Amino acid sequence: MTPNLTLFISTVSKFSLSIFVLMMLTGCADIKTGANEFPEPFGYVTDLEDLFSEAEEIELELFIEEYEFQSANEIAIITIKEIQPYNNMMIYATDIANHWGVGKNDKDNGLLIAISDSLGRTAIATGEGTEEAISDEYCEIIIDSIMIPKFKEKEYYEGVRRALLLLTREWDDSDK
Repeated sequence: MTPNLTLFISTVSKFSLSIFVLMMLTGCADIKTGANEFPEPFGYVTDLEDLFSEAEEIELELFIEEYEFQSANEIAIITIKEIQPYNNMMIYATDIANHWGVGKNDKDNGLLIAISDSLGRTAIATGEGTEEAISDEYCEIIIDSIMIPKFKEKEYYEGVRRALLLLTREWDDSDK
């Protein structure tokens, strides 16, 4: 290689690196490093889409808290407008449940309900320990027959409340 060409490549490389660093610092480039950024939970119910009234959120929080106290099983709910970079709501729900640590490590007994009214998607993610009591098929039945019909009527609280009642009953029945 000629000295001029080597100098040119070196200069271009330094310039490209400088532009890349500048883009990273200003947020113009979004490089995935394997670590997804998830919203932090506000408690048991993280309602980022404002689908529930304050009173409804409190009722859901109290229900989930009481259920955890009685059973040691953990439940979380998130409503969210976007799930980027995800395309699949179930994978998003599973990853955020793992990120938040829903469920006891030794039992893997967590359940997360993820709702995006904006995207028209709902998922129920269960830990491996929970799957012994609540199958993915049962979760799909709950979503399709209870939650979605209520969501179409804009009755989000009622859809989630009824789902929770059925899911926790199924969980409890498997422990007997």
